[in-house]
Amino acid sequence: MSWPQILVMMSQGQFDIMIPGGGVGAFDGCTDLWGVDLGQRTGGLLFSCEIEVGYNGTEEEMYVQRKECLTKRCNATFAKYPELLKGCLFLADWMEAAGNPVHTYREVDCPAELKEKY
Repeated sequence: MSWPQILVMMSQGQFDIMIPGGGVGAFDGCTDLWGVDLGQRTGGLLFSCEIEVGYNGTEEEMYVQRKECLTKRCNATFAKYPELLKGCLFLADWMEAAGNPVHTYREVDCPAELKEKY
């Protein structure tokens, strides 16, 4: 994916959530820092599981297989990093292994507490 495509996607309301297991994007400093395989550059461990599982079968079958694959990869990849493991398992469990979930949003001003801190 090229930068113009990324900018178009962002302008259409898609945004990235920085979550372990979800991909590193264009600026990958984490792979070397942690010394682990984080899967596909775009889409991370989850997209690697989508490729592994494929697109044959019912939606339910693919979902179960992707979630199992992601859970296995999270546990293997982040075994030495408990906080990152929690985030990756959050992607597998709470977010239901969703790559690009449907969402609604509205823009808000940055809270004063964050502006002061950062």
